[in-house]
Amino acid sequence: MNPEYPEKSSEMYTGFSIDLLKHIQQLIGFEYEIHLSKDGRYGDIDPKTGRWTGMIQEVIEWVYIAYKFILPIRSSVSFY
Repeated sequence: MNPEYPEKSSEMYTGFSIDLLKHIQQLIGFEYEIHLSKDGRYGDIDPKTGRWTGMIQEVIEWVYIAYKFILPIRSSVSFY
């Protein structure tokens, strides 16, 4: 997070990853939203549940959604 936000800067997040994301956005044109993980953690294994937490769990959930819903639709389209 940007320590100068919001007093001296309108950008909440800064750094190489943000610069790279903005550059890729300009190249291929897509929209994105950045948010902190709901539990405020990067991700580790919860010893009680054995499940990932934080950002890692969010990525796992998105991959699952893509696998279950998007891939079957795409595989039904013929490109030939």
